[in-house]
Amino acid sequence: MTVRGFVGLQLIAKSYKRFSRFSRLTPHSLLLAVLSLSPQLLGTPAVVNAQWGPDVPLTNSASNRNLSVSTARCVAIDTNGFVHVVWFDHRDGNDEIYYTRSTDWGVTWGPNVRLTYDSLPSQYPTIAVGESGLVHVAWEQTKGDSYRVYYKRSTDSGNTWGSDSLLSDIMTRSADPALAAEGNHVYAVWFEIYVRRVYFCRSLDGGYTWEAPYILGNALWMFPSIALGRTGNIHIIDYRFRYIRSSDFGNTWSRDTFPFGPVVHGYIEALTNSHLYVVWTDQRGGPWLTAIYFKKSSDGGINWAPDQGLTQSDSIIKGEPVVAGDTSGRIHVFYSMEPDDVMYVCSTDGGTTWGPNVALVPGTGLHPHASADCRGQIHLVWVDTRSGNQEIYYKRWQPFSGVEVSPSHESRVTSYKVFPNPFTSFTTLPGHETERFALYDISGKRVGTYRGEKVGSDVPPGVYFLRPTGQYSKPLRVVKVR
Repeated sequence: MTVRGFVGLQLIAKSYKRFSRFSRLTPHSLLLAVLSLSPQLLGTPAVVNAQWGPDVPLTNSASNRNLSVSTARCVAIDTNGFVHVVWFDHRDGNDEIYYTRSTDWGVTWGPNVRLTYDSLPSQYPTIAVGESGLVHVAWEQTKGDSYRVYYKRSTDSGNTWGSDSLLSDIMTRSADPALAAEGNHVYAVWFEIYVRRVYFCRSLDGGYTWEAPYILGNALWMFPSIALGRTGNIHIIDYRFRYIRSSDFGNTWSRDTFPFGPVVHGYIEALTNSHLYVVWTDQRGGPWLTAIYFKKSSDGGINWAPDQGLTQSDSIIKGEPVVAGDTSGRIHVFYSMEPDDVMYVCSTDGGTTWGPNVALVPGTGLHPHASADCRGQIHLVWVDTRSGNQEIYYKRWQPFSGVEVSPSHESRVTSYKVFPNPFTSFTTLPGHETERFALYDISGKRVGTYRGEKVGSDVPPGVYFLRPTGQYSKPLRVVKVR
């Protein structure tokens, strides 16, 4: 939601409270007042198009587990609606890589699958999807002060998995890999602790064989983040935000550039229309003052727009920002803040303006990872501590134009009428009393699910949006008054 929209809603609340003291303001007159303010207030895409689903636990085995550093993706989605998630887990007495998937765009989830069986700790996994059911996973294995990068793949969308393959040199200390895939091309990057450089490695046959790794660039170092744009375009940044790109599948590379500010932690997202989005934590205000910044390029990384601060400098911001966007201009940014909040801020116009920073997972969220799918939905995973253990949780954002059912179900368009609207206690949908409807607040958060015979009985006064579950329908704006 835009700041202007938020201010407008505050004016509604203040106006109702003020004038109801001196006159008989009916629900009908309140609705007319609301609609007369501005179509930009209640018609803003951040309100009408936003939908966050419920928090879904992907693990529940009462054992600590964790995701990779947020420069490496832990969630990936293919064009068939398969959502793949990886993490490392100590449930068996040793850190091992685990995997789960959804085959219906995140609606339902399968069991946890253990991918590694080794006496040495396997940690910090990353995942990418290619074509024809190819799923690629890489991770770091630790032996004392020695670190190695391993890889394995599935050729059937995660049903079965091949054997482990060593990607890094056995004599190096290689850590924190990141993966990206495009068709049958798979790209891996990691940093080598001894030489303080980033290594690059690729496969041109879907991960069956790999070329020899080599040092990439002159100054790249630590926690590389990799993203793929248009066909053949590879974009990489490191912890300090040195940037390098290739436009020919990694055959040749540009010189290292440093187009960003004093960076602490960086993450890059690339779209097929040559748009690049970068987020990072920045301490330009001082060594203890951390803020989240955003930067974009509209020409594949040749030129960059000015830095945009998404937060005020604040020492309670942990950082770990990630960004996910789509070709419609929506950009979603997530980051961590004390005390264990997953924060969220969104732009609906390509990064020109931004809505408010919202605690999407307040008090129990750590280490967010997010990816967008081909339908514009955002899939978020994070480490959650609400149970007293570290569990992996999932949450999905989808535009209201999407379909909130499995692809195997047929969607249909239905029109509904709400009466009364505005309402004081609850409202109904005549003719649809036994059907179920989801109610959302102005930020797009689902606040309840109701039958059509009694909607909104337990929510406070305000502006809401109503939508049938399991169907496509234009959201209905409803207003509850005292």
